[in-house]
Order: sequence, then structure tokens, then C-alpha cells
Amino acid sequence: MEKLENKLPPFANGSIVGDYKPLLKYMDIARKTSTGLNRLIVREDLDFLSNLIRTNERLNLLELLDLLKNRVKNRIDCNLASIAFKEAYGVDLGDDVACLKMAEILAGWIIEIAKTLGIINIRESWRKS
Repeated sequence: MEKLENKLPPFANGSIVGDYKPLLKYMDIARKTSTGLNRLIVREDLDFLSNLIRTNERLNLLELLDLLKNRVKNRIDCNLASIAFKEAYGVDLGDDVACLKMAEILAGWIIEIAKTLGIINIRESWRKS
């Protein structure tokens, strides 16, 4: 099997999600079992994100991640997410925590897709110490 370290899903750039290993494991397991891949990301997520940006003068990255996480978490098979984290890191997070963590990764991926496709622009602000 191909190594998952440093591998990115389509349109991802690693600027938001530091490690896609659990999501890639999840997708691999879901593909093999024919469950859990039912529309992880849909075009409507990108439209939702685009509308959020258009209708809100300023949203920070944490707000975007939280809104998207809540939007996508019901699409995740929590049992598969738990298995994916166990295979990726050797830890048992339990279904509920694994589901939330997977939703965070998925939300980050959606933002990276939107960034890659030019749907959104994320500005980085730096403060001098």
C-alpha cells in the first residue's frame, strides 16, 4: 500500500490541515467496505463557503472551520472514523471523538479546496512581538 505520510487528497495544499493521514485512511476503508464515502464533500459545501465569505465582512479561519465542521459531521461514519484513527496512529479515540476530529480535518480540506480553486482568499496576519 502507498505510504500516506505527506500524501494529500485532491485540491489540498496542506495549508490548513497538517496531516491528512486519518482522512486518507478513512477514505481507503470506506472505499473497500462501500460505506462512509457517501458524499464527504459536495459542491454545496463550496457554495456555502462562498456565500459565507460574500455575506460576512470578516470571518476568521476558526469561525469558518467551526461552521464547516458542524455542517459536515453528520456525513461521517463515526465507526469508520474511529477505525481510521486507530490505523493511522494506533490510538483508540472512540467513535464520538474520532467523528469530531474527522469533521475538523474534512472542514479544513474544504477550505483548502476553496483556496486552491480561488473561491476564497485567506489572509495571514502577523503581529510583531
